Amino acid sequence: MEISPMAQQPHREPWTLEWLNYERSILLGMSIDHSTSTTYSSALNLYLTFCKSHNLPVEPTPQTLSYYTTFQCFYINPKSVDSYLSGICNQLKPFSPDVRLNRKLALVNHTLAGVKRYRGTPTKQKSPLTIANLITVAEDLASSTVHDDLLFNAQLNTGFTGLLPLREMTWPDRISLRNYKKVTMCFSVERTPNTYSFWLPTHKADTNFEGNWIVVKKITRAPDPHPIMDQYIKS
Repeated sequence: MEISPMAQQPHREPWTLEWLNYERSILLGMSIDHSTSTTYSSALNLYLTFCKSHNLPVEPTPQTLSYYTTFQCFYINPKSVDSYLSGICNQLKPFSPDVRLNRKLALVNHTLAGVKRYRGTPTKQKSPLTIANLITVAEDLASSTVHDDLLFNAQLNTGFTGLLPLREMTWPDRISLRNYKKVTMCFSVERTPNTYSFWLPTHKADTNFEGNWIVVKKITRAPDPHPIMDQYIKS
């Protein structure tokens, strides 16, 4: 097909196939969040180790996935095995196009359902934060001038009032998981008489990097997060 002489197209140098493959591999590697990719890679390593130690083919057939589910559920929580299977599917899909289909077959599903009944444990949840907890922390740190104490108190009250998950307020210990695109900067804080707000650049579920403004309103009953945040900003 010939290009119409009327079409105004900018001139762009064609890439080599090697360069196209290189750039595409980067994009494929960024299709999921890095922290998720790390977890999925760990799940794949467990699967490959299982296949090697049991002399089974690496090809994720329903039979192999069912065996893997049976084995792992005797060592880890069956609910975690479900997540591991998702990671294996994600990592092996380029090499085994049928892996997701095999994962959904009755043999694998019934095996997983069986071990959840046989080896399942009740869900253990942490007690929720209460206003009484916030007041206790605020009173204990009221006279503190240590910067980390002020930061912790500000995080606690801002997260509670602004409904923020921990991952949006904390910094990973593992250096490879740190992403400055997710960091809220101090200069983004805006203050009004009744609110303070700051810019959350992105988070794990924000694939378009649109970000969000987090607005925390002043509350009349204790603990009011505004003086706590003011104290931290001054520090």
